[in-house]
Amino acid sequence: MWGTIHAFLDGYERALSRFREDSLVAAMRRARHGGSFDFPDWAAGLFDLYDALHEASDGAIDPCVGEDLTRLGYGPAYTFAAQPDAGESVGAMHGRPTWNGSMERHGCTLVTRGPVSLDFGACGKGYAVDLIASLLRNDGCAAGHGDTDGSERNVRYLSVGDPFTGNQTVGTTHPNHADKPDRFGNRPAGFTADRSADLATDRAFVIDAGGDLLVHLQPSDHASRSSKTTRTTTTSRTSTTSSTAPTPPLRIALEHPTDTTQAIGVAEIASGALCASAPSRRHWGEQAGMKLHHLLNAIDGLPADNIAAAWAYVREQDAAFPCATADGLATALFVTPPDRLRARFRFECAFIDANGMAHASRDFPATLFLA
Repeated sequence: MWGTIHAFLDGYERALSRFREDSLVAAMRRARHGGSFDFPDWAAGLFDLYDALHEASDGAIDPCVGEDLTRLGYGPAYTFAAQPDAGESVGAMHGRPTWNGSMERHGCTLVTRGPVSLDFGACGKGYAVDLIASLLRNDGCAAGHGDTDGSERNVRYLSVGDPFTGNQTVGTTHPNHADKPDRFGNRPAGFTADRSADLATDRAFVIDAGGDLLVHLQPSDHASRSSKTTRTTTTSRTSTTSSTAPTPPLRIALEHPTDTTQAIGVAEIASGALCASAPSRRHWGEQAGMKLHHLLNAIDGLPADNIAAAWAYVREQDAAFPCATADGLATALFVTPPDRLRARFRFECAFIDANGMAHASRDFPATLFLA
């Protein structure tokens, strides 16, 4: 299974990474006269999500910010120094290509008329997590491990590196298997419309992609209610009974945006995706009056400065790709009010504003220590 995941991540980077010169994204950036670029079939869900985020944010979320990030110093060369005219040249408002105006999309094929620098950092890592979850639900991870004695569930825990920096690592602290194949064969192409059977019968797992977490310690509420037969099958495979107490939720510290040794709250998640965005771990100083970091408003191309940190939680049953959705929303909260995003997405959130005040939606699954 580890070999399968490594191979998948390599193919994922070869398609989407702007830091690899052999990627499709790099080829688009070098294409002086544009061209037609065929991405793998599994990219369809990612492109659909960017369509939705671009529309919901009125263009503030746009994968074409790759050019802006390079001008601000965060490009493949890692200069970490903004170009002298960056403030007057970045952003859609200065003519930089845009997702819905500078290319045509035909399924997984992107057609451009000139060079376009894409950056899928807003939700690309979360999307990789969702596709790895699809692999875990596949029978590729059924060999080599037995059941527990019934005292606790088997939990497969993955730690996945960032597909956009070339640092891909896969490890395990609880190596076990998911014995329920999904309905996607050997190609992780997303989730089907009815996922209740899959969610109710597969084994528990956690995927940790450094700020982006997908937790599946127990079936979702929707899945648990969907079928008594399915629930019975689940309990027999995991050596538990319907009267067994549910698996305790995973406790997750919410990192303080200005002090990485401290937490501003603790979330408790048993099922769903929790993703965080903050400039605290990816910033590179100040230049021309700008605090340089990777969370940009695609309209003006400048780092967003009114939010210090944001978290988004998406239940498994509320999105086809819950981790990608939560990942994208955690970024979108820097440039779009949550009420506007709720017109298109179902999620809970928390954020800290530039004044250090904490805000959380009513059902955000965390206890915050800040007022």
